[in-house]
Amino acid sequence: MGLDTYAARRPLARDVYEITDEACGLTRRDLRALRRAQERCERINGICMFERKYFRGKLYDEIVEYLTGVSLGQRWIPPERVAEMAERFQERDPADLAESFNESGRGYRETNELEIADLATFFGVCARRGLGLVGTM
Repeated sequence: MGLDTYAARRPLARDVYEITDEACGLTRRDLRALRRAQERCERINGICMFERKYFRGKLYDEIVEYLTGVSLGQRWIPPERVAEMAERFQERDPADLAESFNESGRGYRETNELEIADLATFFGVCARRGLGLVGTM
């Protein structure tokens, strides 16, 4: 399964096979906000787990579901739900969340506080911009 997760203003049409900015309905301001967030993460951490408008959802699905109860394995997650997800990430300390998730044994791999902080940043930008998420399978 190659699950990628994209920020989007609307669900993809069924006949869309290439995930473009236009297909996702993203504006220049959306893309600028996501790019700036990525650059901030890279300055702080030296790396960022998201690339502009998307991240490898398969790698983070378990931690996202652990915290929010929402699986990234969906074609569309509406903006209202993304805002709730962002809030859940903002409520938790990244180090504490990483430790609790890793101790739970739920993931096929461990996570760390930098990945959690990057997820919180990505979801936060999406929530502020009114963006939903498109998942690919």
